[in-house]
Parts: sequence; C-alpha cells; structure tokens
Amino acid sequence: MLSSPYFRTLALPGFALAAALLLAPAAAQGADYDAYYCSGPNGEPLLLNDWVAPAGGLVGNPSNSCGAQGGAFSVTRANQTTFINGDRTAWKLTAPDALSIVGVGGDYNVQGRMTHTAAQADGISACVSWNYDVYPPETRGTDQFQGFILNCPDSDGFSESQPVKPLSGPMPSISTGITCAAPGGQTCQEGPVTINNTRYIVRFRDLDAPVPGLPVQGDLVAGGTLSGTRTVQATLRDKGSGVRTVRIYFDGTNVSEASGRCSEPYVRAVPCPTDAGIGAAVDTRRLTDGMHQMRIVGVDAAGNEGVLWDAPVLIDNGGARGPGSDPAIRGDLNGTPALDDNRIRAWWPGTARAASKKKSVIKKCKRSAYRNTHRVACNGRPPGQTLRTRFSSSRSSIIRGSLVTATGAPVRGATVRLVATSAAAGAQPRELASVTTNDAGRFEARVPRRDGGQTITAAWFARSRDTNPVGVQTLRIRVTAQTSFRATAKRIRVGKTVRFAGKLTGRAGSSAGSSIVIQASNRGNNWRTAGTANVAATGRWSFRYRVPRALRGTYRFRAVVLPSPSYPYGKRTSTTRRVTVTR
Repeated sequence: MLSSPYFRTLALPGFALAAALLLAPAAAQGADYDAYYCSGPNGEPLLLNDWVAPAGGLVGNPSNSCGAQGGAFSVTRANQTTFINGDRTAWKLTAPDALSIVGVGGDYNVQGRMTHTAAQADGISACVSWNYDVYPPETRGTDQFQGFILNCPDSDGFSESQPVKPLSGPMPSISTGITCAAPGGQTCQEGPVTINNTRYIVRFRDLDAPVPGLPVQGDLVAGGTLSGTRTVQATLRDKGSGVRTVRIYFDGTNVSEASGRCSEPYVRAVPCPTDAGIGAAVDTRRLTDGMHQMRIVGVDAAGNEGVLWDAPVLIDNGGARGPGSDPAIRGDLNGTPALDDNRIRAWWPGTARAASKKKSVIKKCKRSAYRNTHRVACNGRPPGQTLRTRFSSSRSSIIRGSLVTATGAPVRGATVRLVATSAAAGAQPRELASVTTNDAGRFEARVPRRDGGQTITAAWFARSRDTNPVGVQTLRIRVTAQTSFRATAKRIRVGKTVRFAGKLTGRAGSSAGSSIVIQASNRGNNWRTAGTANVAATGRWSFRYRVPRALRGTYRFRAVVLPSPSYPYGKRTSTTRRVTVTR
C-alpha cells in the first residue's frame, strides 16, 4: 500500500515521478490565488497555458491532450532506456518575475514501472513521488529531494487527487516528470513508465498591488459636495497577476465594484491584463448624507488593493436630516442656545374667565339675547390645543407658544415654522407663517378664520437645513360654515311658491357637493325639513318651496349647511326669515 504523503528531506532510491518546483524562498507577505491547468475545479476541460514541454526522444516523449474531455499532459520514460542517477525529463512552468509559487495540487496517474539496479537483487520496486525538488545544476547527482513523498511497492496504475498544499517556501518554477534517484553510481532501467497530469493547480503569490498609470478622473473625485450617481475613471498598471477591477469604499464598506477584467477559475499565471483603464460608478443616494471617508482602490487577480484615492467627502442628496445627522449638512444654528433636546409648546389662548358651569347660566346662554350681553359667561374658554370658532372673513385667531431648553431656559432668536393642513379632503400642507422667539423664548402668530378648519403644526428645527424638527406641537382650529339666506317674499298665499337662495361665504376648499337643508317652524324650536338644495361650485344655492294648502300663519325658515368632505368648514345654521302664509 502507498503511505500517506509526508513532508521531509531524504535520499530516495529508484525512479521518482515528480511534480517538482525550484525557487528561492522569500519572506514577504502577499495575496495568493490559484491557477488551473488542463481541467477546472468542476472537471471542465481547459487548455494548457504557461507550461513548456521537455525535449522529445527516448527519455521524453511528451504529449498534451488538454482542452478535450479527460485530457492530460504527460511524459514517458521509454522501454529499456537507462537513466544515469540525477537525470530527469519534465514539463516545466516558470512563474513571472513578480510572482512566486507557494503551493501545488491536482490529479495524476502512473502507468508502468521501473527499477534501479539495486532493486533487482532485493526485489523492491521503484517508488513514486509527486513533489518538488531542490535540484539546481550545481548539486546534480547528489540525490537531494524534498517534498511530498509517496513510498510504494508498485507504481503501475496508481492515481491520486491532491488538494493544494503549501510548499516550504516560495519557488520560482515547477516541473512534473520522471527523475532517476538511484543510490550512488547505480542506474534506473526497464519501463516504459508514464506520468499523466489530468489537472494541475498552482498557487501563486503576488506581493505587489496595482498602481495608477494616470491620476484618477471623474466627478466622484472632482471636489465639492457629492449627490446622485458619480463616476470615476482609473488607469492602472500591475506587474504581477494583472488588473482585475476597481472598488469604491465608504467608511471601510465596499459600496461599488466595476466589472472585472478577468474571472475565476484562472487558467494562467497572469490571468488579468497588466494595463487597464476601468470606470466605476457609485449611487450616493444609497448612503446617508454627511461626511464620509472615501477610498478608491485598484484590485489585482490575487486581491491586492492599491490605493488610488483616499479622502473625506461630503454627501448631500437632500435627504432627511436632523438630530443625530452630521453637523456638516445641517446648516447654521437656529436660536440661542440651539440644542437637540429643546422643547416647544403652543396653544390657543383662553378668555380671561372660563365659561360658567352653572346649569341655570348654561340654560340662559342658549338664548341669543342673553349671549350678547353675557359673552364671557357663555363663551369663555380655557387655553388649549383645539379652537372652535365661527367663520369670519376678516378676523384671525391667535396662536401663542414658547421654546425652552430641557432645563427651562428660554431660547432666543429662534425661527418657528407654522405649517397648516386644511381639513378639506386631500389637502396638502402649506407654510402658514414663520415667527421668531423673543428674549423670553415666546412667540405669537395669527391664523385667519376665513381659511376654515385646519391642523396647524408649530415646529422648531435646530439648524437651518434640518428636515426633521426637534420639537413639534400640533393645534387644531374648527371653523363653522356661513351662508347668506334670503326669501323672495315675506307674505305668500297657500299653494304659491317662495324661493329661498343664498351663498356660502367661505372660499377655502370646494363647496361643490355640499348640501343646504331648508327647515321651517311655527312655534318654539320644533323644526321640520322643508327640502334640500345642492350647492354649486360657485357656492351659490337656491330652493323653491310650494306652500301646502294646509299651512296658515307665520313661519320661520332657516338654512342648515351640511359641508362636503372637500369643504373645510363645520355644520352651521343660518339666520331665520319669517314668511306669513295667507289664504
């Protein structure tokens, strides 16, 4: 049986069928990569690149069928050809000057066997070794071998699949073939014997990274603030494994990589071009706005990275920013002190005295005459975040507020933005006003009632370019609708028609789709519906009412506004009109 491979230095008698490497060791570190010859990692046929065939004749007989399914490159020692100790014949691969070989592996098989003269006496067959040797010309004949040794009683028919294993040090060349290593003065004979290499894997080491042939160019490195998609063009050179790609790092993370100039599995010692111009692009919108460290590198086939550009850059795509964002993109401070934990409050001021809670007063307040003379008792309200009021084309409601630090100190000279969103369906927010805090940190603003119901947000942004506010206070104002109301007659006979008409006063939103309910009453608050009118887009409406013959006397009529979702006003009743019905 064949023993397991082991790593040692010894004198090996007999024939050695060897994958041999010869290189001076090097101590420098680099990046490694594998090249495949004759067949790939999944058995796919590959051409035989880089290897040089030995001379032909009785002791060589090289052959190459790589590229075809099941192909191999081989060398044969002919029948009854005597080798003098130290002679050899082999395929050879020499690493380029900037590369070295640090590992080998692959698949091979042996056909036939040979013996040396001493073995004929003791019956020991020749041994097989798939290894590398340190066998320079000046030590020729010394039988010094070093590598993975396979001792065997019989090599004929032996096959093996070896994973890539490291060598004792970097080597400049590698060979695979047959070497005579008989004891001193003896010869190797019989045969023929052949070593067939069906796959050969060479691990190369590249100590050098790509370098720029020209300075990098493009709007990615042109300076200034970055936004959108930016590009860079790099001209690179690499004296080792060749230029593969360009990578772009932001804060140590690879965010973009150009298409490679070569791909694995590699099939030659220098798989990529040694000179290449490569363009790369990065979409800065995938990154957060702010300062970043950008590094652009060229990458060779081994994975070595050569730095082409390394500098801080500012990205600003107009995205969300606020507390926690990079100060470089947030702009100037808004107020003194402008801290990210400041607090804002806003409210609708109340009256000097709240409305009475006495039941007797509440009952009296239902009468308009009493309300007109007791406004505070009936209409007083406390401060709050919701205001209910009636439409007015000229009057405004006041918003008051304050901005303080977490400890309660006032924030002076800060701009507070008021953003309003109408209660009408589908309304978009709009800038209502901007106010500035005084030395006490207070601010005040007026909201026109003619704009109808709204949600108002008082927001303070710590810096001028922030999009996320530090403090927000939401207020609501509810405004009831208003309509004019008139009748074409004050006296009318039974069976005749009276026309009621009017116009909605509020112009915010769209009044189309709103309804007007006409109600009538001849005593107290016992209101009955007489009919419904639709409101036109202009806000006008009209309703014709035919007086039933059963009615007699004086009746009060009124219009009740029922707003549509697109009309930002609340339900409201108009003033009344008296109509007397006669025979």
